[in-house]
Amino acid sequence: MISTRQLRRLSLADLKYAIALKRPLEKVERLERQREKHLMAAKRLQRRIDRLTNGTSRAAPEGVKRRRRRMSAETRRKMSEAAKARWAKVRKAEKRIHTPTECLSRCRRTRAFNTDMANGFSM
Repeated sequence: MISTRQLRRLSLADLKYAIALKRPLEKVERLERQREKHLMAAKRLQRRIDRLTNGTSRAAPEGVKRRRRRMSAETRRKMSEAAKARWAKVRKAEKRIHTPTECLSRCRRTRAFNTDMANGFSM
């Protein structure tokens, strides 16, 4: 803190300079107070979340690596078979015989048909 005697010795320009320096510092202090307030609110929210989940949050604590779950060979085999069965079903649906109207509607959706129609060709 500056004494009264020292303040009297300062010129008007020095006082204006000191005020100009103090304003940004006050703004920084205000922002730091807001930051602390928001951090406290975040901590309160985290405590509420922990209470609601009985402390079993799914996120791993910082700095701790989560171990990957390992699937057994049997599980991987079952998943593979299920995926192959799904794709076989899709391929089987594509190979089935279509009615003429289905063929025409599919043909209209193709780029070649649209290009031909733009060039004046018709079916």
